[in-house]
Amino acid sequence: MKFIGKLKTKSSKDIKSTSIGIGFECYDRDLFSPEKCYDLAAATGAKFIRVQTGWARSEKEKGIYDFSWLDDMVNNLIQRGMVPWFNVGYGNPLYMPDAPNSTAVGCVPTLYGEECLNAWNNFIKALTEHFKNRITHYEIWNEADISHFWYPDKPSGKALAELVKITGKTIREVYPEAKIGTCVANAEPNYVYNLFSNLEPCDLDFFCTHNYDRFPDISWRSRRDVIARQIMDSLGFNNTPIWMGECGHASWHPVGHLQCKEGGGSEHRQAVWHLRRAFLDLQNGMELTSYFMIVDLWEKPYEKAVEVLSKPAAHGILNGITYTPKATHKALSNAAYVLSDKNEVIETFALIEGKRDNPDIPPTTVYFEHNGKPCMAYWLGCPIEVEEIHEICYIVTNPMKKLKDPVVIDMLTGEVFERYDGEYPYPLREYPLIYCERDTFEFE
Repeated sequence: MKFIGKLKTKSSKDIKSTSIGIGFECYDRDLFSPEKCYDLAAATGAKFIRVQTGWARSEKEKGIYDFSWLDDMVNNLIQRGMVPWFNVGYGNPLYMPDAPNSTAVGCVPTLYGEECLNAWNNFIKALTEHFKNRITHYEIWNEADISHFWYPDKPSGKALAELVKITGKTIREVYPEAKIGTCVANAEPNYVYNLFSNLEPCDLDFFCTHNYDRFPDISWRSRRDVIARQIMDSLGFNNTPIWMGECGHASWHPVGHLQCKEGGGSEHRQAVWHLRRAFLDLQNGMELTSYFMIVDLWEKPYEKAVEVLSKPAAHGILNGITYTPKATHKALSNAAYVLSDKNEVIETFALIEGKRDNPDIPPTTVYFEHNGKPCMAYWLGCPIEVEEIHEICYIVTNPMKKLKDPVVIDMLTGEVFERYDGEYPYPLREYPLIYCERDTFEFE
């Protein structure tokens, strides 16, 4: 095909809305330097930025709150056109003297007695009062369905529901317009049922699942998201949206990691995973795909409830220590623009066929309209370890949607191509390409 330009990406200030978000998690434990990240995050065009609130960092003396560290982050994000939202969670050693780690990560205030719970509610009141003119969305606790973050008891959907009700009530007493949510790591059906059967629809405005599966196209958790939707609908939560509140694939894994048991990885694999996830989430009706996280957490040890990692997997879109962009940074810049404004998934006839090197692996297609103009994302859903597929294919679409002046956008590089005269085959890669009209997106 003939190269004709590159996709013109936009900053967060220049994009009104997009489904692409980035996590600034773990600053509550002072694990990275956010001032080195703000401009690079805004350059991607991402809008919704997940921030953890850090009770232990905000209240170091009983009854005295210092939100200056959090103010700095929230203000810097807003100034650059991003929208921070809060994950409200974790404990405080002041009220949990037997906490197994230095910041009481994963220690749940409802499990530590009346004084602790009262202190938690006072913290939540102070937090909400301080940020109510800047923060609208409050997600209560993080991954309560895994033992690392629900200490010292066993994870329980009913117990999380209790925490959500208590904390949500406190937030809304201060800020009635607040949007309340919560999240799970695995979306295991029994846990989801126990959570929602102990809540009322008025208790939640959004619900987040997390996805770190090795193979995004055949993800067992993606199927669990569908089941979660069915459970929620059956219990009256039809209008509660599901977000992909945290997801990602590391560019490097330690041996034994759940995503890559043998260890290792590459920036290319990470970017491919991230791009596939963005369009699969669009297909699944998710309003947000938030990636963990902005930078590799390599400056200090990473503490879970009862585990410490000296060098965790490299999930950042920026390299640890150097804060330089990875390939995923460019890929998400492209995705944030393509998935900006109004996108609606369309059920229509779309077929990819032709001479194939991998005939047993069917291409994945996601057909959508961007501001009313038809687009199709397509890729070969091979294992994430298979890199640099170069095949050709034929695209057959509904005649009513036949494009008059089609181009193909490479979502990894942003390069835009048109066909040579008389040439019909299109490229097929292991990551999403976009087939659309020439005037759908700006390029230069």
